[in-house]
Amino acid sequence: DKAREWEAFLKRTAEQTAYAKQAIARWRDAGRVRAVEAAQQLDGMEAAAGDKIEAWKRVVAQFPRSPEARQAEKRIQHWRTTEAKRLAVIAGEVEKSRATKVERINAWRTVLDFAPAGAEKKGAEKRIAALQGQLYKEAEDLDRIPRVETETKVAAWRDVLAGMPTPAQKRTAEQRVAAPQAGR
Repeated sequence: DKAREWEAFLKRTAEQTAYAKQAIARWRDAGRVRAVEAAQQLDGMEAAAGDKIEAWKRVVAQFPRSPEARQAEKRIQHWRTTEAKRLAVIAGEVEKSRATKVERINAWRTVLDFAPAGAEKKGAEKRIAALQGQLYKEAEDLDRIPRVETETKVAAWRDVLAGMPTPAQKRTAEQRVAAPQAGR
């Protein structure tokens, strides 16, 4: 008689455990559905690409091995590419507007921040390198002319630092900026 009671108890426990596991799965699935629906809703709205990317990143973070995570990775890639193209167009407009070299470098830098590996990223890197090389060359040339005021020379070297200098350019520019200030 006691054996049957224990068997019934074990059977009830197994049923309750199975029910609890099903409830957990339902809640987990409901959470996944809510996260995906929120990201899809944001996708359809006129929201910033950064917000859309963050919504899809939350889906990947919460459910890394799910089919929704694979879909989210694709959406993240899509929005990064779309935003990089949009920013490349804006950077091109900044180029045409005759902005300063530092402003143009910063415009292309925003493209680098969003661009996955691709044509936009390569184009931005090339343009930044060309502009930075021009800034550095101009600062070097100004440094060689004795009649140019020290403040003008320091301003040129500060522009080099404000851009995206290579380590060697940065070292030289920092030395040139610090040298006149040490003499004051």
